[in-house]
Amino acid sequence: MDESAIKAPIDHVESQLEAQTKNDKANEILIQSSHRVVLNPENNARVLKKIDLHVLPIVLGIYLLQALDKATLAYASVFGLVDDAHLHGQQYSWLGSVVYLAQLVAQPLIAYMLVKLPLGKFLGVIVLLWGIALSTMPAAHNFGGLLACRLVLGLFEAGVAPAFIALTQMWWRRREQPVRLGAWYAMNGITNIFGSLLTYGIGHIHSTVLNSYQIIFLFFGLITVVYSFFVYWLLPDSPVSARFLNDEDKLVAIERLRANNQGIEGNQWKWSHVREAALDIKTWLWGAMMFSISVPSGGVSTFGPLIIKAFGFNKFQTILLNMPFGAVQLIATMGGAWAATTMKKKSPVLAFLSLPPIVGCVMLLHLPRTANAKGPLLVAYYLGAVVKVCQTSQALLSPTKIHSLALFVVLIGLYAVQVFYLVTLNKKQGKRREALGKKAVLVDKSMNRVKAGNAGIEDDTEDDGVGQHAFDDKTDLDNEDFIFVY
Repeated sequence: MDESAIKAPIDHVESQLEAQTKNDKANEILIQSSHRVVLNPENNARVLKKIDLHVLPIVLGIYLLQALDKATLAYASVFGLVDDAHLHGQQYSWLGSVVYLAQLVAQPLIAYMLVKLPLGKFLGVIVLLWGIALSTMPAAHNFGGLLACRLVLGLFEAGVAPAFIALTQMWWRRREQPVRLGAWYAMNGITNIFGSLLTYGIGHIHSTVLNSYQIIFLFFGLITVVYSFFVYWLLPDSPVSARFLNDEDKLVAIERLRANNQGIEGNQWKWSHVREAALDIKTWLWGAMMFSISVPSGGVSTFGPLIIKAFGFNKFQTILLNMPFGAVQLIATMGGAWAATTMKKKSPVLAFLSLPPIVGCVMLLHLPRTANAKGPLLVAYYLGAVVKVCQTSQALLSPTKIHSLALFVVLIGLYAVQVFYLVTLNKKQGKRREALGKKAVLVDKSMNRVKAGNAGIEDDTEDDGVGQHAFDDKTDLDNEDFIFVY
């Protein structure tokens, strides 16, 4: 037989294997393994516990520090920053806004870096860099210097939120994700509690060298720098390379995520994916939702303590009264995550959580600014903590509160549109599966509790033909087995 005739099918098989391993690194592990792991309640619980112990605390620490570092400006404003730096007009507003502007500009580059760079090392480096940026802020004595520091801070912090989304998808099943995501969002609440207490203590330090607000910047900046080294060495890049998982556990960690149909780790930048995301209605819906939430909540991050101070409290009372705001955030975030997990629906929970800020905005519109109204004003402000709302800096002016109120009403409408669209997509996916000879209606096992079936198998996804593309680096619209959760 001709040697080329023998070599051709071998080359074909090798090229197929090479293509598979390029799709997602999980495929490489699965191909090299001599067996397929059967997922059951025991091995699932064992590996999940390891992941929660080794990954989740590091992630929570990063987000806590990011929230603290962004909040330092608000804390500093209470302790004399505005007067000492001779800020006037909209200059303080720009110090708050420039962080988010820098993040917006940096996002395309961040998206590319998240594909090309190891995730754990990437997070370790950016935590170090933003810690250094914050540590240099005591040297800034005017608007220009503070603006430059805040700009750099925003550029380095820009990678945290998208990196956390990628990290959550590569470690936890979709049913497990709301509580984990809720936990790191709840760090905003911890920040307002823990950070306020620390700031209260720092505010009592009397130094002949540094002002109180400069000590605040330096203290939180140096803590962030030290923590970055722990992130760099302890946070794994993915389940495929995690040192705390043995070979068998890595296979379990991969199988746990098969039902997600979201993949684990790929390093191929695909312009077709970029184009699909840009043309996908979901992308614009989620962008509109984030805008509707971020405009009012971003104002609170920057001006929250100033708002409380405007109610007639001194600087130390202001810092302490910021703590209940954090407690409300913590309860609402974790309660919402629990409800979304229990209901297996997100949109109804989000719509419900949009109601308290609406009530808070209405109260702020109508309550008088008198000493007798301090209590109700605080209640209105705390209601906004449910999604970090309610106004911006313009000294509680009615137009600003009206804008915030309108955005929360719009937000509820956006949730309704999203539900309709995702239901439509799921129906289209069902028709595609049916045309391919698969079941039209599937149970989203990624949202189910881990329970043993008749044969002790929790996820027999491949027996239904589901999950066969889980690690092929396909998009949600390209993978007919993907089920949209709304």
